[in-house]
This record gives sequence, structure tokens and C-alpha cells, in this order.
Amino acid sequence: MTEAGASAGFSRNAAKVLRRPLARAEAIGLICSTYLGEVDREDLLGRVGLAGYASASGDLPDEGGEGRVPRCSRTSSQPVRDPQLVDRIKVMYGHACQVCGARVETQHSHYSEAAHIRGLGGPYHGPDRLSNLLCLCPNHHVEFDRLAIYIDEDWAVRRNSTGDIEYQLKRHTDHAVDQQYLKYHRGLCGRG
Repeated sequence: MTEAGASAGFSRNAAKVLRRPLARAEAIGLICSTYLGEVDREDLLGRVGLAGYASASGDLPDEGGEGRVPRCSRTSSQPVRDPQLVDRIKVMYGHACQVCGARVETQHSHYSEAAHIRGLGGPYHGPDRLSNLLCLCPNHHVEFDRLAIYIDEDWAVRRNSTGDIEYQLKRHTDHAVDQQYLKYHRGLCGRG
């Protein structure tokens, strides 16, 4: 390695190329997809000094410099959710949206969101339980939270602005959605 002028296992030319952000990201992506099939990539990349490369959002505080967005620290308070309930609802539906049935595919798995029907925070103070959860795609989660859609007594998903039926809610036999939470949500939509 000394004869080749290698530094940390790379030749000088390779190290120079890997200093370029796009080349580095492409190399890390290729290594991960080729050799790290069932590995917790986020953990591994963090341990070897490459934290932030496990997703496109780059979850690292930046040190400043060209092309880097300044960051600030914040302190906030939010309700504590049971992560086992979140996982359970997502696995139960195979990450498929209960409204449209879509499964958002990511590079290594699927993405869905656990949505509380009656919100946990104030002023709603809904419970953190399976009967108060839905598995939704990001778009329908936003529409549900922003009161653009609601679920009627017959499990039809309706557009709030028109009352038109858009979908029938998909329900799993092991998931008993409590109608009282849906009624509360319909009340927020002006459909009480």
C-alpha cells in the first residue's frame, strides 16, 4: 500500500475522487446496495464516519461551508408514542395505505405512516392505541390530518369539500378501528 501511495486503503487518485460529494455518494450507494443487504446501514455508516448517507435527507448537523445550509438547535415537546403500536399497524397492512392501497417503495423497503384518528396532542388528547390508528401513505395522512378527507359510518373515505366517495377503507380482521374516534374526526370536518 505504501508503494502505491495509498492512504486509508485508497490510492491518492481514488481519495481525491472521493472528496467530490457526488462521487462519494455514488460510491457509498454502490457499496451499500452491492454488499450490505441485510445490514443496518444507518448504524454501520454512522460507526465508520459516514452518518447521513443512509437517506437523501442527510440527518447530520452541518459544520458550514460551501453548499451547506446553516442549522440551529431547537427544543420541543411532543407526545410520546408507543413505537410498538406504530410498527404493529404498519406490519399489519404491509405498509399499504388503508385509503388507497399504495405502498411507497424506498430503496431498501417500504414507507408508511401511522396516523392517529383522534390526535394525541392538545386539544384532542386522543389515546395511543391501535383502535385509534390508521396506516396511511404520506399524502392521505396529510389529507386526513388537514381534514380534506373523512371516513363515514360505512367505512367509505369521502372528500370533505364535496362529500364524494373516493375509496373504501381497507380493514384488517385484527384491527378494530373504534367508531368513536372516526366520529370525533368527522366532527372536526363539520360532518358530525
